Amino acid sequence: MKQDRKEWFKRAKSRIKGIAQKEVINSVINSLTLPEKKIKNYLSERNIPVEFINFIIQQVNNSRKNITELIKDEIKKYISALDITNEIHKILSKMVIEIKTEIRFVPIEKSKYKSNIKSSVNLRFDEEKEET
Repeated sequence: MKQDRKEWFKRAKSRIKGIAQKEVINSVINSLTLPEKKIKNYLSERNIPVEFINFIIQQVNNSRKNITELIKDEIKKYISALDITNEIHKILSKMVIEIKTEIRFVPIEKSKYKSNIKSSVNLRFDEEKEET
């Protein structure tokens, strides 16, 4: 029975820690999207010293810069890892272009004809087609 309580307490503590971490992460992300002026106003209303407010603003700006660099680097890695030629090949190998054209010559006088042309183009992707 005592072991069950310890396990329950351990799980509860872990969940609380996880929730707290999520809250901290969410508040950091929200603060990163706030304009500087709103952060300054919010902190000023709480009678926080100007030096500390400036420090917080500096940290938020540094964090924004770091996060932007990380996102840029990740996107760069993802794009550089793509094999564009292979991706285009996959798309084109599944593409079916169907062109239908009907041309009729309609007599308008003894030796003159008028052409009547009807065309349709249908583009579809054949998902079942095997890649070669």
